[in-house]
Amino acid sequence: MPEPTTVHGAQQAPAHEQDAHASALDTILARHGQDVDDEPDVDDEPDAQEQDERKLNALLRKCESAFCRGNKGLLLSRVECGKYCHAIYTLRQEEGHKDRAFTSQLIFNRLAVHADSRRECDASELARMYKTVETLAVADEWKKTLTVGKLIDLSPLVVRVEGTELYGVFD
Repeated sequence: MPEPTTVHGAQQAPAHEQDAHASALDTILARHGQDVDDEPDVDDEPDAQEQDERKLNALLRKCESAFCRGNKGLLLSRVECGKYCHAIYTLRQEEGHKDRAFTSQLIFNRLAVHADSRRECDASELARMYKTVETLAVADEWKKTLTVGKLIDLSPLVVRVEGTELYGVFD
């Protein structure tokens, strides 16, 4: 009797051999399944731990990204606000208003409703922050590396000449 062939020309095993192979395979798989059930699967725990660790790292990256984005946005906001504060001081001085404290109070009254503290809307501080960036920064590099905290720490290096709106580096 000729042996059965497949479509591609390979020979198939006779039916009684296929049954023997299938039963042997079933026996091996059954025993393997019992062994797996008897012993705790060590591979399942690291997979779960790895997934938890990946989730944690993803959340930490998102958290850091949001924090940095907010910090950069805050920095740009404060520097821009300082630019306008400086312009207001300059305008009022040019108009002959010598009372800088009154100008500061005008600006404070406008910003106070949006601030969390008195220091956040201190017009003199905001103007100095702007002039610090303008005086000490190189091009737009400050936007990448500077933070509000660093800018506050640097601002004492730039001082205003008394009675004017001219700023320079601390001597």
